[in-house]
Amino acid sequence: MEESANFVYFNKGIYMKLYYLTIVFAILMFSGCGTNKFATYYGSYGNNNLANNHDSKQPRIVPTFDFEGKVGMYKSRGYKVLGQSSFRGPWVPRVKAMEHGQDIGADVVVISANYRETVTKNLQITVPRTTTTTVSGTATPGVGDTVNFQGTATTTSYGGGTYNHTYNIHKFGQKAAFLVSDKD
Repeated sequence: MEESANFVYFNKGIYMKLYYLTIVFAILMFSGCGTNKFATYYGSYGNNNLANNHDSKQPRIVPTFDFEGKVGMYKSRGYKVLGQSSFRGPWVPRVKAMEHGQDIGADVVVISANYRETVTKNLQITVPRTTTTTVSGTATPGVGDTVNFQGTATTTSYGGGTYNHTYNIHKFGQKAAFLVSDKD
């Protein structure tokens, strides 16, 4: 008996594409790259008339674990606090604090970040799935009376699958003080 079969299965590569798309979406959504939280949560101390507006130089970034102590040290050296940002959430890169400091005319940005917690989330995506099976062949039974049969059968099944992606969001408490030299 001569028989040939051609099967077309659902392409599993679509799951990998959805996986990577989910990763990219989660990174963009939770990384804070859409807004500058240092600017969003900025509170002015009313010293804006001291801002360094004569040039647009980048402020010096001073990372510290002793936020209050470092700000106090700069104040004792003649610096005035223009304002401060404080928020809790996904990590926001220090370059965002520097950008905001440059926008408001700060000379120094004292920054502190402390890990707070990890939150686990689950993203569930339902994807459609179509499976098509095609079978074709020729049948010739026994000796003598020969019966020839030739044909093709195609079946299509529709359904879907659910893809679960678990991801973690690491939350930090971040603070920045924006200072300007009062020595001009």
